[in-house]
Amino acid sequence: MFVSFLPWKPEWFTAVQMLLTRFCQIFCAYAALSLAVIFPYPSERGVRALLRRANPIAFAIGLAMVYWGTISLVLLLRPLPTWYNPLGLTVTLAYFTAITIAFVVAGRGARGADAKRLKWVGYTLALGFSGSLIETLQFALRIPILPWEYWLGLTLLAIPLGLGYAIVRHRVVDIGFVVNRALVFGSLSVIVVAAFMVLEWTLSTVAMRISHLTSTSLELALALGLGFSMRSLHARVDRFVDDLFFRDRHEAERALRTLARDIAYVSDPQVAVARVQAEVAVRCGATGAAIYVADAARALRVDPGSGGPAPAVGIDDPALVRMRATRTFVELRRVDSALAGDFAFPMLVRDTVTGMLVLGSKSNGEAYAPDELATVETVTMALGNALDALQTAALRREVARVLHDGGIDGLRGMVEPARWARGTGTQPTGPLAGLGE
Repeated sequence: MFVSFLPWKPEWFTAVQMLLTRFCQIFCAYAALSLAVIFPYPSERGVRALLRRANPIAFAIGLAMVYWGTISLVLLLRPLPTWYNPLGLTVTLAYFTAITIAFVVAGRGARGADAKRLKWVGYTLALGFSGSLIETLQFALRIPILPWEYWLGLTLLAIPLGLGYAIVRHRVVDIGFVVNRALVFGSLSVIVVAAFMVLEWTLSTVAMRISHLTSTSLELALALGLGFSMRSLHARVDRFVDDLFFRDRHEAERALRTLARDIAYVSDPQVAVARVQAEVAVRCGATGAAIYVADAARALRVDPGSGGPAPAVGIDDPALVRMRATRTFVELRRVDSALAGDFAFPMLVRDTVTGMLVLGSKSNGEAYAPDELATVETVTMALGNALDALQTAALRREVARVLHDGGIDGLRGMVEPARWARGTGTQPTGPLAGLGE
């Protein structure tokens, strides 16, 4: 801002300064709205989805006004039309209003650590844009700008400082993944450049003694060789850096996939449920994991070793309905569910939801990575199939026993359709009937 007081500035320098300043301001508004409509989660429909689609249009309009107004006023010395300032004020206020609305709407569905992150990011952006908003209002309303007010633009510095703190302290983004990508591409660039310099120097000093044509041909072959080896080189560097940064996560993923294979060979359903519940919570660093089995009327929480009554949710709980409709896991903060946690993973047996695993938030406040969610989904599917296989085996043994003891009449009474569901009979027998009782 201090350059505004330099008396020797030419007009073109003033124009460039204004163009860069206004471009940065409107681009910051565009980026802030882009963040507001997807953080901490994107919306497929509603107000935030509408604002996401309107954002590029508003950015183009604001950018066109900034460039046209600056060039006309500073370089061409033409007065601006009477409608220019009101339109610029409208676009500016529309941006700040849209950002506020997007954060307010997102805040209604945010819970726990996400709510804290959202507040920190929202307050940071409000402080950062406060100076630009004051400047815009003064310019649009033709209020004289005092010399000290040129420094109001420095409030924008609060945005990178505040967001940087939020990234490190509140885990707004996965900083480990960002550093991972930077190291991968940085290391790859260093390897390629160093290899090219060394080989090119070697070829130029050795091959030039033979002939210039030979040297040129070898250098061309070197460039082609490095180009074709880039994919393999990138894969090796990526794997090395990924193992370096996410070794613990990969070890946890391998342990859970081993559990998904082993669980089919556990003969006691209580042991299978307890093992999956404990292993998933530990390997994912979750605050807790709960397993539910579903029948015709409810989903009953399985709590091996607990003597108290088992909590349950209705069969038409929004999370269960969503899982029956999509056959995939559900982010619980997006549905009005009675389940407490971050994600619910369905147990699918022959395309039927027979239960679910509810995963709590991470104890360190971080978000779950996509590969972690996919692995937990695999374990939940394996548990559902294992429990179904154990129930089928138990029913076969029961059928054999009833046929041996009571004959056809006893078998008919055992398999009469859904007597217990109508409240006229007893609960079905088998290993799953008493899991949550």
